[in-house]
Amino acid sequence: MNKDYLQGKAKLNVLSLGCGPGSEVYGFIKALKVKAPHIVLDYQGFDMNDIWATVQQLSMLGLSNTPHHIAFHNLNMFGGFEGFRDGGIDILVLNYLLSDAQKFCFNDAGRLQFIDEIAQFVIDNDVKSILFNDSCYYGRSCLDSGVKMMLKLIQAIKKKHVQVDLRFRYFPGDPYVPSDSWKGYQYGKLLFPPLAVNPHDANITSCKSKQIIVLINK
Repeated sequence: MNKDYLQGKAKLNVLSLGCGPGSEVYGFIKALKVKAPHIVLDYQGFDMNDIWATVQQLSMLGLSNTPHHIAFHNLNMFGGFEGFRDGGIDILVLNYLLSDAQKFCFNDAGRLQFIDEIAQFVIDNDVKSILFNDSCYYGRSCLDSGVKMMLKLIQAIKKKHVQVDLRFRYFPGDPYVPSDSWKGYQYGKLLFPPLAVNPHDANITSCKSKQIIVLINK
């Protein structure tokens, strides 16, 4: 989203597929506070695994005293999404969704079907942009990584006679940069520092993902 687009908006509609705990909510709120404090975030997260419900409820409670609208749904987004209160989808978030899909789609045929479902959803719901954030692993063959699946999704969208502008980004320390099209961020600092009492994130000291930003022009 460029500055001109944000300046003309009072609300940003963000939809997340396979949102998990919905941690990206805090990144969006932080970014809006710094770059566009006049904008209210309207966020809907969809994840069919109810293991995240407790964390999601904590976030909704903790953010209930802000102007932002945060909602989570334990539903299939393709059938359960009913739209936003007003306006279309500004950003569709795929945050570690496609690499996680490798666990459930055991072959390329299943992965292609999932990709086609997302592509059709993008067209049917007039999605303005897609933010892909996933493991930095690029893949070796077929659709063996989230990045490879994202590249295939971009192809599927373009086949529907839609023009796209692409931004490829990686963080410092990424062991593999595919081409000059990928531009590095100067910093890879985490938005929030790891908790000292949490042993599970002891090896997480910086951002290690690859990102693809898709701006859709119809």
